[in-house]
Amino acid sequence: MAATKSAEIVELLGRVPVFSTLELEDLERIAQLAVPRAFDPGQVVFREGDASDTCYIVRSGRARAVREHSDGRTITLATFGPGDIFGELAMFEDELRSATVEAVEPTSVVGVLGPDMRRLMAEHHEIAMRLVIALGRRLRESNGRLSRQSFQTVQSRVAVVLGGLV
Repeated sequence: MAATKSAEIVELLGRVPVFSTLELEDLERIAQLAVPRAFDPGQVVFREGDASDTCYIVRSGRARAVREHSDGRTITLATFGPGDIFGELAMFEDELRSATVEAVEPTSVVGVLGPDMRRLMAEHHEIAMRLVIALGRRLRESNGRLSRQSFQTVQSRVAVVLGGLV
């Protein structure tokens, strides 16, 4: 049973873009650190301003990152589904959370404590190097997306979003 759970977590981690550059044995090491958690709809995983000590990978369900304005308005910054990661900067540093994440539906995640991950990276430098490469790719993709959006009209940005929904 434990081996099956571990294999399932390794498979889940392998689908996460941040971990895509890691070897199987690296994924197995991280899977050993992973702690399963479950959240009910509307339950908060963490709040903006909380200490950042754990990153989460969604196994099933959906969650969303939100920010609330002082006048009470709320904006959804991102949504997360199976295979998505959030709070990943906790793997590298203990900063305060920049948004609140809450479950939208029954959501199962695995959490990896930042201190455990930092210890693993110190013991296995290749993991740290591969994670930096993956995060660099992600940053490059985000910069490209931001650049493309900056030069588009509102109408063309809406068309791109609507085209992605089909």
